[in-house]
Amino acid sequence: MSGELQQKTDRIAAKTRIVIERYAVISAQRDKALEQVAALEKTVASLNRRIAELESQAEYLKAAMTFAPTREDTARARTLLAELVREIDTCISELKE
Repeated sequence: MSGELQQKTDRIAAKTRIVIERYAVISAQRDKALEQVAALEKTVASLNRRIAELESQAEYLKAAMTFAPTREDTARARTLLAELVREIDTCISELKE
């Protein structure tokens, strides 16, 4: 009876060691996974900030394009400036006389 009890105790001890070893492996895997999750969360936060910056820049560019002159506007402005310069030249020549 004593031998049988000793065998059962030895088997329980061996199974306990196996469980402890498996627990240590699983615990290490969990810690590694938690580190990866933290790193990925940091990356996601960084990428979200970058996305917000780029969206802001896109909005600024859209607004800037709204106010940007077209070729027609530029041509009209040049024509107007040329007319004004001619008028100024005419005024200057009249003042000289």
